[in-house]
Amino acid sequence: MTRHEKPIRDDSGEGYRFCWDKTLGEEVTSNCSPKTLVKRLEKLTIEFEAAGNVDEYEAIRGKYCALNRALNTKEIFAPRFRPTIRSKIQLRATTSRAQNLISNDHQIIDLDWLAINCNTEGEITSRLPDNFKQMMGGLQGTAYTELNESSAEKFVGTGGSPSRKAEEFLALSPGEQLMTRTLQGETTRSKWRSLKGKRDVIEKKLRGIGLEGSQKSWPDAWLARALAEQDYDSTFWYEFITGETIAASTITNIIKRIEKAETR
Repeated sequence: MTRHEKPIRDDSGEGYRFCWDKTLGEEVTSNCSPKTLVKRLEKLTIEFEAAGNVDEYEAIRGKYCALNRALNTKEIFAPRFRPTIRSKIQLRATTSRAQNLISNDHQIIDLDWLAINCNTEGEITSRLPDNFKQMMGGLQGTAYTELNESSAEKFVGTGGSPSRKAEEFLALSPGEQLMTRTLQGETTRSKWRSLKGKRDVIEKKLRGIGLEGSQKSWPDAWLARALAEQDYDSTFWYEFITGETIAASTITNIIKRIEKAETR
C-alpha cells in the first residue's frame, strides 16, 4: 500500500493541528450524560449557524471539538447523527482556512469515534499503512486507548480526499461509513442523502396526519430499519441515532403503522 506522508499546508503555511479544549473535555466527559452533551452541542451549532460567518469557527473550535470527543466516549450518538457545523465547501470553489479546519476537525472526530467504537481486535488498525497504524492506539484487553493525535493529524493533513481515506486507507465497511460525518465514500454519501430525504418526508407526512407522539420516534425507527439493510441491526442504529434503546419488535410494529399511515 502506498505510503502517504507529504503534509498539506493551510492558508497560513502551517501544518494542520487539531484543537480541543482539554479542560472542558475532561469536565463534560465525567459529568454530562450523552443527551446533555447533544443539547450543549446543538445550542453551540445553532448559535454559530445563526451568526452566519463560517470564518469565525476558530472562536468556538475548542469547545465544539471537546463536546464531540466527549460524545465519542459515550458510545452512542455516532458523529453522523449529531448537531454539526457545516463547512459549506462547494465543488471547485476556493476554500478558506476555517472551512478547511472544519473539514479536518470532522475527520479527527470520525477517527476518534472509529478508534473507540469500531476497532475491536484491531480490525481497522490492521488495514492501515505501517506509517499510520499507531494512529488508533494500542490494544488494552478489548478496548483501544484514545486516538494518537499527532499521527491522526498527519493522516488528515495528507493528500487525498475523505472518500479515498475511508475506502482505501481505512477500508471502512458501509456501516462504519454510515456512522461517520466526513470519512465516507461517494456511494455512502449518496445513500445517506437518499435515506435522510425519505426519513424527512415520512416525518412531514406523519406531522400532517397528526398522529400523537409519532413524529419524533417513528421516523427515526424507520431510518434505523433502513440503515440495518446496509449493516448491523435496527436496534443498534436506533440507539446511535437517538440515544434510546428499543426492542426490534417495537421497530417492526412502528414500520407497519407507518405503512398504514402512508396509505391514508
